[in-house]
Amino acid sequence: LALCAQHVALGAMDDKYIDHLASAPRLFRLGKERLVLAINLTREKMKKDGDDLQEDGNGVLLAVATAAHAELLYCASCANTQLNVMALYDDQPEILNDRLRYTCIFVLANESIDGTLKAMSILSGLKNGKKLQETQEFATMLKDVGKVYGFLGQFIPDGVTRNSEEVKSPSVLADEYLQKALLLQEKLTGRTHRNTGNILRLLRQ
Repeated sequence: LALCAQHVALGAMDDKYIDHLASAPRLFRLGKERLVLAINLTREKMKKDGDDLQEDGNGVLLAVATAAHAELLYCASCANTQLNVMALYDDQPEILNDRLRYTCIFVLANESIDGTLKAMSILSGLKNGKKLQETQEFATMLKDVGKVYGFLGQFIPDGVTRNSEEVKSPSVLADEYLQKALLLQEKLTGRTHRNTGNILRLLRQ
């Protein structure tokens, strides 16, 4: 739903499908509802099972759902670069002026980064956390954090920090996370795999 909504918002969806789809804001809201539900159901199951440290079960599912929700926020942030519509929050006006729209872009992108970092923390804190840090899921999360920092770097010049606790610019942080993702991805799948190629593409941007 998130990718579909992003394509609709950015005008990348084939015209023959447009009439059969809801609006981009509606698609984003549906995606957010489903992912929040998945996160909450997993947390409830973990609480019921006493299973918060099960390395190959609910903990991994919670991390994956959290990362998926973070990716949806990134897609919504990207959509707001082209579409004057607030994609997620019902208490905001549908049509935004440029100032509100760019505030939206920054808020959604930062929430995406925080969400992916939280997902990585969940994986790292499980019983098999060290092994899980060597998985495809973790490589994808590293890549996603770097990707969103790179996106923010298009708007925030070097020397301007994301928040008061950071001293590195988004472009520097993007490179750091993408380099970590590249090292892990090459270890997992080699240099010629499409996932490795995707990280290399992001590093060239």
